[in-house]
Amino acid sequence: MIKLENINRKDNTITCEAFVEDCEEMILLTFSISDGSMKSGTLPEGYEWCAIHLRMARKALKKIAETNSNEKRKTIMWC
Repeated sequence: MIKLENINRKDNTITCEAFVEDCEEMILLTFSISDGSMKSGTLPEGYEWCAIHLRMARKALKKIAETNSNEKRKTIMWC
C-alpha cells in the first residue's frame, strides 16, 4: 500500500507526498506528464523493499494525468 497526499498538478508536472506501508516518513514524488518519467526521494531506511510501491504510484499519477483528475489524495492497494 502507498498513500499519495497533497497531489498538485501544475503545468506539465504532478507532485505529491508519498507514504509507503506503515512508514510515517514522507517521500516527495514528481511526475512529468510529457514523458511519463518520475523522480522520487529516497525510500526510508528499512523500506528499500518498497520499490514496487513507487512504480505503483507512478502508474496512479499517470492515470490522474490522463483523466485530468483533481484528486488531492489517493490510497493505492494491490494483492
